Amino acid sequence: MKFKIVLGMVFSFVALSLLCTAQESKYKTGKIVSIRLVQSDAQAARQPDPSSGQTDAPLKGDSAKKYEVVVDVNGTSYVCRFLTQSELDSAWMTGKEVQVRVKDDVIHIKNASGKDERLSIVSRKSNG
Repeated sequence: MKFKIVLGMVFSFVALSLLCTAQESKYKTGKIVSIRLVQSDAQAARQPDPSSGQTDAPLKGDSAKKYEVVVDVNGTSYVCRFLTQSELDSAWMTGKEVQVRVKDDVIHIKNASGKDERLSIVSRKSNG
């Protein structure tokens, strides 16, 4: 009986290891070409008129930041949009290699902690 339990545990461990390896293999190495903070239309519309005496302090609920991120993967450049409430991951810098997975109109990029960040693909262009 103990043998069956141990055998079951070993089988489960091996199956889980293979599953994790299969998921990791979907990722490819990409290179960040550029990162640019984009001002949304709503933010631009709310910019104060300098002559009005209003401040340029951010409004509540206006803390989301939108970035345009260009990533090269296997000879294709992907222009992506990334919306975040926090600062951009410190590992994401121009010229840096990152682990990416492309699926339909979304590109997934692993951040420094290994978390999968989802970016919307705006356009793509073959470099070859």
